[in-house]
Amino acid sequence: RRMAITLVTSRFFQVVRISPVVGRALMPTDDARSGGNAVIVLSHKGWDRHFNRDPNVLGRTVLVNGAPFEIVGVTAAGFRGLEVSAPDAWAPLS
Repeated sequence: RRMAITLVTSRFFQVVRISPVVGRALMPTDDARSGGNAVIVLSHKGWDRHFNRDPNVLGRTVLVNGAPFEIVGVTAAGFRGLEVSAPDAWAPLS
């Protein structure tokens, strides 16, 4: 399935003053991951659309363009970032 992912800086959630309702936001260390999977934060819309609001979604790995990403958080319903419509997830720009 296709997912709409917005690339943001690791401090994006700090700047917009939003904390995920499940898990955590992106952190500066997510920009410089050496080894291990890259990470994403799901929007509530993405969590609902792709994972049926599975409460055990944290830690799951999804493939984005063939690359593994670990789900580390889910934002509150209604948060759409700086977009007109919320993406399915946000990933570190790096």
